[in-house]
Amino acid sequence: MGEHDHRMRKRGKIVLIGFLLVAMDCLRRLVRLHS
Repeated sequence: MGEHDHRMRKRGKIVLIGFLLVAMDCLRRLVRLHS
């Protein structure tokens, strides 16, 4: 049970990092459009 929870938490962290990378990429595109 504990190992499964740990695996889920690790997967959630990977998803969060991926989401942050996508958000940063979108922000860079917006800045490029405005400038």
